[in-house]
Amino acid sequence: MSNHGLNAIVAIPVAQNGTLVTPVTTTLTGGNGSASINPATGGPSSPDALANAGAVQVDGQNLFVVNAGSNSLSIFHIDEYDPTKLTLLGEPRNTNGEFPITVAVSSKHRLVCVANTGTISGIACASYSPSYGLAPFDTLRNFNLNQTTPPVGLPNTISHIFFDNAQKVLYTTVKGMSPTNPSGFLSAYKVNGNRVSYKNIRSSPDGTKLLFGTANIPGSTNILASDASFGAEVISVNASYQGSTIAHIDIPHNVATCWATFSDVTGTGYMTDGGANQITEVDVNAGTLVTQLNSSSTNIGMNDVAAVGNRVYALSPNRNGQLSAISVFDISGGKGAIKEFQTFLPGGSNNFASGLGWIR
Repeated sequence: MSNHGLNAIVAIPVAQNGTLVTPVTTTLTGGNGSASINPATGGPSSPDALANAGAVQVDGQNLFVVNAGSNSLSIFHIDEYDPTKLTLLGEPRNTNGEFPITVAVSSKHRLVCVANTGTISGIACASYSPSYGLAPFDTLRNFNLNQTTPPVGLPNTISHIFFDNAQKVLYTTVKGMSPTNPSGFLSAYKVNGNRVSYKNIRSSPDGTKLLFGTANIPGSTNILASDASFGAEVISVNASYQGSTIAHIDIPHNVATCWATFSDVTGTGYMTDGGANQITEVDVNAGTLVTQLNSSSTNIGMNDVAAVGNRVYALSPNRNGQLSAISVFDISGGKGAIKEFQTFLPGGSNNFASGLGWIR
C-alpha cells in the first residue's frame, strides 16, 4: 500500500521459486493515505507512517485496504488469472471512526473489522460479499484513547487487529507508555454467529509497554507479539480471553521490533525492526531466540513481514527517502538457517508505504 496522497495498491508478481518479478501494477484504492505525527518534529511520521500492522489483508479472491486519510476501507476483487489485476467493488466504506490503520477479515463469518486510532477511536465491523463488496459498518466499539487526527507518536495508539485461529475472537493490540495507559493492553471481543460482541475484555500482559504486530501460533490460543520497547513475547490467552505473558524475549540490538509472522515451514516466528536492518527468528514454544540475520542490503529497517512457503517477505520503506523495497529471505534450510535471497524495488511507493498482503 503506497499510503501517500491518493492511496494505491502496488501489486508484484511472484515466480514459482518465490522471486519477485515485473511487471508491477499500481491500482488506486479510491481513498487517501496519511501519516501519524512525529512528536519530535511536528511533521508526518515516516518510515512507519501509520505505526501499525495489518493495513492490507487478502482473503480468497478479495483484497482489503485501509485509507487512513479518508477514514475508509476499500475492497477489491482479485482476478483469478492475473492476480495483479484488481477491481474495486463499490465505493470505499466509511469506518465510523477516524484514522483507520489496521484491518482483520474472517472468511468463516464473512466479516471485516477495522480499528481507528484518531480522535474517534475504536473498532467497527461490517459484513461483505466477495462479489459485491462491503455493507455499512456497525456502531463503533469506542476505545477513548484521547488522541488527535492524525494521532501523535507511538504511545497510546492502536497497533494491530486480528482474529484468532478459530475466528471465534477478535483481538486488538494497543500501545502504552502514556500517563493514562502505561502498559498498553490486549482487547478481546467474542464473535457470536456473524456478529462481534460489544464487550471489551482487556488485559495487560506482564512486561509489555508498546504491544505491536502479532502472529497467531497454530495449534494453540497463544500469540506471538512484538513489543517495540524490547523485542517479543509469547502471550497465552485463557478461557476468559485474558492474556498473560509466558515468554519474554529480549531481542539483541532492538530499535523498534514491531512486526511478527509465523512460518509453517520452520515452526518458528520471525520479527522485523523498523529501525534496524535485521530479522530475528524466535522459538515460539521455548520462548527463546533462534538466530538473527543482519541484512547486507542498503535498507535501514524492515516493517510488515509475511512468511510464505520457503520465503519470508518484508517491506522496507526505511531507505533514506528513496522508494521502498521488499526484502526476501530463504528459509528452505529449516530452523536457524535463514539467508538473504532478494532485494526488490517495485517502484510506486516511498517511505510512507505500509502493509503487506499475499495472494496464495
